[in-house]
Amino acid sequence: MGLFWRELIAGIIIFTSSLIAAQAPEQHCSLKFQEAFEEAVKLKKTCQEARYRDCCQVAKASLFDYPIKSGVFYINNACGHESPFIQDISPMQARCNMESGDGGWTVLVKRTPDVEQRELFNRTWVEYENGFGNLSGEFWYGLKNMHCLTSREPMEVEVEVSKTDGTKVVLPYGNFRVNGLSTSYTLHVSDKQHEEAYDYLGYHNGMKFTTFDNDNDSGTSSNCATSHGKVGWWFKNCDLTLLTHMPHPELHTTSPVTYHYAELRVRPKLCNANLPRTCD
Repeated sequence: MGLFWRELIAGIIIFTSSLIAAQAPEQHCSLKFQEAFEEAVKLKKTCQEARYRDCCQVAKASLFDYPIKSGVFYINNACGHESPFIQDISPMQARCNMESGDGGWTVLVKRTPDVEQRELFNRTWVEYENGFGNLSGEFWYGLKNMHCLTSREPMEVEVEVSKTDGTKVVLPYGNFRVNGLSTSYTLHVSDKQHEEAYDYLGYHNGMKFTTFDNDNDSGTSSNCATSHGKVGWWFKNCDLTLLTHMPHPELHTTSPVTYHYAELRVRPKLCNANLPRTCD
């Protein structure tokens, strides 16, 4: 018998016993049963989603189970490490972008002013490793999670920045990977697929991650994180892309250009528009 049915039966037994003991009115019985049923359906959905290793697989299943909409979903915690986005023992949460392109994107970084309180990105090495923020607002998904998601199969990436006036820049790259702790989470990004004059994210290719308390940039005079408000990034000397900049993300040309919204998202290279999706 599956977990869902065991949980549902146990819930019904407990619920029925409590009704007999309390001799609850019929209307109360109906309400409590509806609540128990909704909780069981929610549990089943969570267990289903927790089988998927990324948002591409969630998108594939969504074609048949429920509408494809961007939001927060459960995925499998394949790496098994601690993270603020892990719920209970195994499943972890991820923000999925189902609108851009063909959908199926797992969001690794998100910036938005549409929140009651902005997230602080002047964080320590350990905080950048584990991740922080709110998946419904601004967040950094964590270097450990980024390494886990991008090291299992070839991945592509998109960086999207926009302003409140509608100005938008999308920067796709065909290859993206974050190495593990032994390399200080070195970034690998290549195959520039946009027509912008500057290779914004490609500039950071091959760089180790830097925070104010762990300097790994290629500059010799100072720590780039310290000189940029103590935010973490794959600094070189220093940056062309800085999605963690406070209070707003930036792209650099001859001078910084400030944006209000930003998103860095990845998906398997085989997660394409052809149906059925072929990311598993």
